Parts: sequence; C-alpha cells; structure tokens
Amino acid sequence: MVSGNRSDYEVIDCSGIRAYIVPWALPNEDMPLFVTWPPSLMISKVHVSIPEEFIVKEVLNVSKYEVEENKGKKIKILDIKRTKTIKTPSYFGVVISYSKIPENIIHLGKITIDFFDYKDELLKTLTIYARVFRPIINVINYPKVIEIRDDEITKIPLQLEYLGFGDITLDIEGIIGGRIISRGDALIYEIIRRLCERNKYERKKDLEESIRVNPLYVKNLAEKVRKYMTNPELLAGVFDEKALKEVKKRFSELDRKNELMSFLYEQVHESLINILLDIFERHPLDTVELSDSRMSLLAKIETPIEEIRLILKYRDKIGNEYRDEVQIEVNDLRNIKRGKHKIELHITIEKWKSNPLKNVKDKIFGAR
Repeated sequence: MVSGNRSDYEVIDCSGIRAYIVPWALPNEDMPLFVTWPPSLMISKVHVSIPEEFIVKEVLNVSKYEVEENKGKKIKILDIKRTKTIKTPSYFGVVISYSKIPENIIHLGKITIDFFDYKDELLKTLTIYARVFRPIINVINYPKVIEIRDDEITKIPLQLEYLGFGDITLDIEGIIGGRIISRGDALIYEIIRRLCERNKYERKKDLEESIRVNPLYVKNLAEKVRKYMTNPELLAGVFDEKALKEVKKRFSELDRKNELMSFLYEQVHESLINILLDIFERHPLDTVELSDSRMSLLAKIETPIEEIRLILKYRDKIGNEYRDEVQIEVNDLRNIKRGKHKIELHITIEKWKSNPLKNVKDKIFGAR
C-alpha cells in the first residue's frame, strides 16, 4: 500500500521508501531521479523500468548495475553502496533525459521501481512519472491570399498563440518560389539597401551606448555583406541599379585603401543596434523573444509564384527547435517581362495570445 502520495513525480511508501524525480524538464534536459529507504529494510536489489524513448545518462551511488533494452529500458541496480549508520537512509540515483520532441505540451513517461529482498522476492513496486514539457506556438490568424505588385511592400500580419512551458526565441523564414528565404538573407539585403539609400557614409553618433553587439558576429556578417556585393546574381533586380553602382564604386575606393572591412563593420554594427532598439520597444511577451522584430523577407524571384510558405522556428532555453508553418496563396501581379523580380515581405505580429502552463509543480498529470 502506498501512503503520502504527494504528486505523480514523488511517492512515499508507508514503509519509508521514497521515490522522487524532478517535477518538470524540457526535451533532452537531464532529469535526476532519487530513491531512498530506511537501512532497516532488507533490500538487495532494485529494478528501474523507463520507456524506450528515455536515455540513461548516469547512475549514482551504485557499484554495479546493468541496463536491459526490450521495449523500454530496465536498469538493474545490483550492488548499492550501503550507508554505515543505521540512521542514514540507503539511496541511489539515476539521471535520464527524453530524447525526442513531443507533439503535445506535456509528455508523461511512466517509471516503475521494483524492490527485491535477498531471496529475490518482490517486496514493493512504486510508480512515478517523468514529466516532459515543451512550448508551442500556433498561428491562429493570417491572410489566406496576398497580392504582390511591382515596387510595393507586401504586408503579412500574423496573430500567434503561445502555449505550454518555457522561454523561447522565435524566428521566421519563408519558402518563395522553391527558395528558402531566411532572416539572415533579409538582414544582409537590408544593410545593402540602407547603403544604397544614403548620400553620406557616416556612422550615427547618437545611438544607444548601452547596447552591445558581439564583435565576432558583426565581423562575420560584414564578410557576408561583402560577399553579396561581389555576386551580381544575388543583387540583380533587387536594388536600384544606379544606387547599387554608386555603392560598388565606393566599395572599390575603400578596398584600394584597405578601409572596406572597417567601413562595413561600422555599418553592420549600426544596423544591428537599430534592430535591437526595435526589439526592446516591441517585446511581445515575457516568455517570447523575437530574433528579428522587423521580420522582412527580401528576394529576387524571376518567375511568377503561386504560394508562399512561412515557417515559424522557435527554440527553448536549451536549444531544442520546434516549428509551425502556414501556406499563403499569392496573386503575383509583378511585370516579370520588364525585369520586376523583387519581392519584399514585411511580416508583423499584430496580436499575441498567451496561455502558459503555470504552477506545474502542484499539478498531477499522471495516474495516482
């Protein structure tokens, strides 16, 4: 008989045996499980059975154990390090993790713990649940059809719903005409467009000094901008040819003076700071961070398109990646024959609906 069953992640038996696993974890996050019992109990070995999708990371305070795999994993604790005093409980620990990405907000892994005496007879069986949580973002409203016209920005408003557990970082990319257009491409195009629109190449002096950007990231991005500027196929039909020619001319002058990379570093750094300022002004939820608040997708597509797929990728705090996507029908009104190849999409998040799981420690999800 079991008494003192406080939750589905902790069980205390009437004889003093206690089994406890952490109340929550993300996929691939370590989940310590501890088992204790009074030293007066004549327990010779313990079997811990876990579902097959869980990984055994470590076994603690055990001299000898075996792991059997057959539609699950059975950890046979064969030699437990005994305590030297009658007042100190005997104990062992197992560290496990859930190796998959669950489809639902919560995944329960049933864990059974069998205790045997020195005659190999079963004394007790306890059951607890490993509780794995994940975040979910759903697109609850978006335009089903959009029109794309020459030299016009196409706006795509989204309404999103956040469900579940944990902080996340959100990014969006699009598949347009078979090409994957990521935020990284848009950021490079945006920097080049800013250069094309300027008459003076001077760095602003009034930017927020409190914002810091990783110098290595800035350097790598500046290298990518330089690579794009030397590849005509990536820029043709996207920017004004006259302005682009002026920028390339300026690049050549700076390159001859060995000043190009320092100039690009400054321009990239300024653009990133402006984006961070936008994020601070439009942070949608405490639990969600946008990796780029502008979410502009810019691409050169030379053939008419009929649909756009938007892919929402989001990551939790330990790097697990999740995704959702929507398909939008396109009425392409560009004059392709006249060389109008540019497509510019501005994605805005108009509304967030938040339903996070709260007080999960106090809730029971598994059977008692």
